[in-house]
Amino acid sequence: MSEKKNNKKSIVILLAVVTVLLLLGNVTQFKMNTDTVEAKDFSLDSLYSVNTDINTELIETQHQIERYKGENAQLDSMLGKKEAVLIERKNEIDALIKSGKTDAKTIAALRSVQRKLKEDNKGLLEEIDKFIMENQTLKEENQVLYNTVSNLESEKSALNNQVNIASVLKAEYVKVQALKSRMFSDEKKATSLARRATEFEVCMNLLENKVAKAGTKTVYVAIIAANDKVVGNKGLGSGTFNNGEEEVFFTMSKEVEFDGKTIEDVCLNFEEAEAGKFKEGTYVVRIFVDKVLTKITSIELK
Repeated sequence: MSEKKNNKKSIVILLAVVTVLLLLGNVTQFKMNTDTVEAKDFSLDSLYSVNTDINTELIETQHQIERYKGENAQLDSMLGKKEAVLIERKNEIDALIKSGKTDAKTIAALRSVQRKLKEDNKGLLEEIDKFIMENQTLKEENQVLYNTVSNLESEKSALNNQVNIASVLKAEYVKVQALKSRMFSDEKKATSLARRATEFEVCMNLLENKVAKAGTKTVYVAIIAANDKVVGNKGLGSGTFNNGEEEVFFTMSKEVEFDGKTIEDVCLNFEEAEAGKFKEGTYVVRIFVDKVLTKITSIELK
């Protein structure tokens, strides 16, 4: 009788152990399945994220290519080559996406393509900027026209202010350029792209004049945007002066000491805190010496 009770007890214990083991097995399997689903969901999320980032880069690069087509033959040729590279990148991306894989290796490969696209886009902007800067030198006909208008308006301004034309200081060898900041450097570099420009620099020579009185002369520069508004900020030194007929708003000014001889490299700068403040278009640059208009030139930002 005692032996039967012991056998029943052993069977009960054995069943209990088996039940516990089965439960533990089910829990472990459930956890493994849950981890697999979560890992798959994470992979899909990562794939979606990188694909979104890549599409943004593709759209931005294509936009830059389309934006600057038609400027000149050399630029179009370069853009055509960049477009061919972009198509290769697209094909590479499509192949990875169509593979249906969501593993870490596939996502890493897509990230690598994304980095290449970022580098392509940055290099594209640099090359576009270079081509447009070089193209500016081909527009001398427009500069001659501006110089002619400048001389006429200088004479008119001088006469209206009853100033002896012979005593007006002439600004020549004028160089106007937009500047962009360089990463990890305080040095600025010339640019022709409005979106990258942070500063205007206007440099000139004030020519020798034996008739003009020696002393302190004030050079004013007014930079006028395509919307006819003068670029400026009173907090950064901009202001107004009265030339006898009207209030003239100027972008920047500088005092120089004149002794009758040529003063070389008289430079004035107007800088914004960040890029993107200047809009695309042609900027007319007017130079006044002691409130008398003496030069007009221009610069175009793409």
